[in-house]
Amino acid sequence: MQKLSNQLTIVTGFAIFTMLFGAGNFILPPKVGFLAGDKTLLAVCAFIITAVILPIIGLMVSFLFEGDYKAFFYRLGRIPGEALIAICMLILGPGLVLPRIINLCYEMLHPFIPSMSLLIFSLLFASLTFALTYRPTRLIDILGYAITPLKLTFVGTLIALGIIYGQPAQPSALTNSQLFLESLLYGYNTLDLLGTVFFGSVILDIFKKNMRGSSYNMKELISKGLVASTIGATVLALAYLGMSFLGTFNGQGLTSLNEAQALSAISLRVIGEKGGLLGALALLIACLATMIALSTVVSEYIQKTIAKNKINFPTSLFLMLATTVAISLSGLTALMKFSASLTMILYPVLITLTLCNGAYKLFNFKPVKMPVFIVFAITTFVTLGGYEFCKNCIYKQDQAIKETSF
Repeated sequence: MQKLSNQLTIVTGFAIFTMLFGAGNFILPPKVGFLAGDKTLLAVCAFIITAVILPIIGLMVSFLFEGDYKAFFYRLGRIPGEALIAICMLILGPGLVLPRIINLCYEMLHPFIPSMSLLIFSLLFASLTFALTYRPTRLIDILGYAITPLKLTFVGTLIALGIIYGQPAQPSALTNSQLFLESLLYGYNTLDLLGTVFFGSVILDIFKKNMRGSSYNMKELISKGLVASTIGATVLALAYLGMSFLGTFNGQGLTSLNEAQALSAISLRVIGEKGGLLGALALLIACLATMIALSTVVSEYIQKTIAKNKINFPTSLFLMLATTVAISLSGLTALMKFSASLTMILYPVLITLTLCNGAYKLFNFKPVKMPVFIVFAITTFVTLGGYEFCKNCIYKQDQAIKETSF
C-alpha cells in the first residue's frame, strides 16, 4: 500500500486556500481594514473566526464523514437532507454564486476591455472554466501547482507595495465591540461553509486516485486531509491579514464605495494607473479558482445524483456552465433578493448542522434535528419579517389601549 506524499498534502493545502480565496474573500478584507484603521488586528481576529475557522471546521467535519456529504446531511433525515443538498448546490452553482462571479469579473475588467460585451466575456470565462475542469482528477494540479502561484504573486505584490507606500493608519470611529461584531459579519458574508462541506468529497477522491494500487487507508487519507486543511487555513488567514492592512494603509476616504470599487481604488493608489489592471487580474485569478472548484462539485452532483450517471462528467459540466452563462446575462437583481433571504435562512442552519455533526463524530453527541429545527424556525421568523410584524402589532395594541383610556 503506497502512502500519500507530503508534497501532495502541502500542495492540497495551498489548493484549499485557492478554493476559498475567491471573489468575495478577495474584496472584503480591504473594507475591513479601512473601517478598522488603527484597530485592524482586532478586526482581523474577528474576521478570521467566521471567514477561516468556521469554513475549515466544515471541511474537517466533511473529512470525518469520509467525504460523504449525503451522510453528513442525512442525519436530518433522507428527505430534508436531499432538499438541503439541492438548495446548497443551486446557490453554489448556476442559481447564484457562479453567475455572480462572472458578473463581478466583467465589472472589474470592463474598463480595460470596453468593447467586449457581457455575452462574449461570459462565454470566454465559461469556456476557460470548462477547459480547466473537465478532468476533475486534475483539480489539485491546476489549483495547487498553477493557479496558487499566480494568485500569491499578484496578491503578494499588491500587499507588499500597499504596506510599503501606504499612509499611516487612521483612528477607527467604531468601538472595540462594534468593530468586532462588524468584522464577524463581514467574515460571515463570505458564506464559505456552503462550499467546504462539499469540498471534502472532491479532495478525498483525488487522494484515492493518487494512491497506486487497489487499496488505501481511509484513516491516513482523513489525517492528510486534516493536515492540508490546517495548511490552507494558515495561508488563508495570512492573506486576510495582508489584505486587511492593505485597506488600513490605503483606504482613506473610500468608506462610501462598495467592496469592488474600493479594491480598484486601492490598486490605483498603490501602483498607479496600472494598479487597477493588477487588481482586476488578481481578482480574475481568484474568481477563476473558485469557479473551477465549485463547478467540479456541482457538476459531479448533477452527474451522479440528478442524472444517475446517465451522462458523463464533461456533459454535466457543459450543461451546468451553459445554464450559468444564461443566468448571468438575464440580470441578477430579483434573483439576488430571493437568494439573499434564502441564504440568511440556510446558512445558520448549515452552521448548526456542521457543529452538531462534528460533535457527533468527536464526542458522540447525538441531537441534531431539534437544534437545526430551532435555528431554522428562528432565522425564518426573523428573515421573513416576523420580528417587525410582532413589534408593529404590539405598537398598534398599545396605541389602541391609550385611545380607549381617554
